[in-house]
Amino acid sequence: MGRLLFLIFLLVPLIEIAFFVLIGLALTLLGVFSGLLLTGKPLDITAFMGMLIVLSIVINNNILIFSYYLMLRKEYEREEDAILHAVRTRFRPILMTMMANVFALLPVALALGAGTQIIQNMAISIMGGLTFAIFVNLYVIPLLMHWWDSTPLLKKRN
Repeated sequence: MGRLLFLIFLLVPLIEIAFFVLIGLALTLLGVFSGLLLTGKPLDITAFMGMLIVLSIVINNNILIFSYYLMLRKEYEREEDAILHAVRTRFRPILMTMMANVFALLPVALALGAGTQIIQNMAISIMGGLTFAIFVNLYVIPLLMHWWDSTPLLKKRN
């Protein structure tokens, strides 16, 4: 986990954005745990593997949104316009990737094939995490960006 945090801090240009990525990860884990809780499945090693997969996808999506937002912030006068444009532009690729993963894992989560009971918890944790991550990436992260830009003490000094 320490290596993951180190990698996040290397990939993002501002430390505040790294913390927002970590907040997004923590909220995504709620989706993983709620998916397992709703289906009554235990938290085992395959569910933890699913968590790692979900976290890597969410890190990628958050960094894409934030990097695009930082690029647009220089072009727009109002930060709200940059946030809305960044989220609108990245909405379709994020949604398509997550929904493709969720629908591809549906047969495994329902244990329809032979031997799928072994990795059923992994599929459920990935599906729960990605479903919740859609909400986190497209609503919570933009609200955090807006809060970050509207708070005078947190504004980047240029």
